[in-house]
Amino acid sequence: MAVYICGKRYRGSWPGVFSMVFVLFSWTYISYCSMFILIKHFMEGIYQEVTFYGYATLSILSILSIVEVIMSDPGKVYAVSNAGGLGWGRCDKCDKYRPPRSHHCSRCGKCVRKLDHHCIWINNCVGEDNNGLFIRFLSYSWLQTSVSAVLCLTHYMNWFPPCATCIDLNSQDGYLKIKIIILFLDVSWFIVFLSGLMVHKLILLAADMTTIETFDSGGLLRARVFDIRNPGFIKHLSVAFGTTNMLLWFVPCCCGSRIVPEYESPVESPWMYNV
Repeated sequence: MAVYICGKRYRGSWPGVFSMVFVLFSWTYISYCSMFILIKHFMEGIYQEVTFYGYATLSILSILSIVEVIMSDPGKVYAVSNAGGLGWGRCDKCDKYRPPRSHHCSRCGKCVRKLDHHCIWINNCVGEDNNGLFIRFLSYSWLQTSVSAVLCLTHYMNWFPPCATCIDLNSQDGYLKIKIIILFLDVSWFIVFLSGLMVHKLILLAADMTTIETFDSGGLLRARVFDIRNPGFIKHLSVAFGTTNMLLWFVPCCCGSRIVPEYESPVESPWMYNV
């Protein structure tokens, strides 16, 4: 189902839009409370400056990865002139030719190459072209929420020396305390959810499988090849991120360009056959 906001068509449905807004709101709340309540109110001197600017950098990288994966193309299927000769089949829902390992997303109303799933939290599909972007989004989100959880524990456990110039949050009314408690509960839920999802995605990536394909093969039993020492695991990561330079894997808006399938001729551009 299409969603129109101010005349612009958005993918997915209204629940997906609300979930996406929830993710953006959570990022705003977590960043604000961590930077302008916890760091500013119980640290001073060099501790405050290093932690504040370090967390601000992490927060910027996190929001860039979120926006990037929301706006990304998961792997649109483009028509080619010899689809029948390549062994393509027709989708029983949209009746269009599609390459092997492509699946139709009922929420977006289109076929996606190596469709993994439709993520309601980003209101977008996760497919061949944005698989690396999705992993980067999970990584930065997990890292930011983990640092925020550590800041909460640091405050309550008094791990830093007393701050003579800071506001004593324990002496304030319950308003600030409630904010910190909500922050800790929020980041704790995100840490558990993101940890499970990220491990699941890495196992699938190591096995070169998608979530949909596991449903047809008896679950993750075929994905027992997960081993960071396996050269195939690094190779699959390089393909997902679009580069063999590991440092660029962590730079938003740097890689993750469209993956050109082997069946597409460099002479016959697939952009001419948009379906």
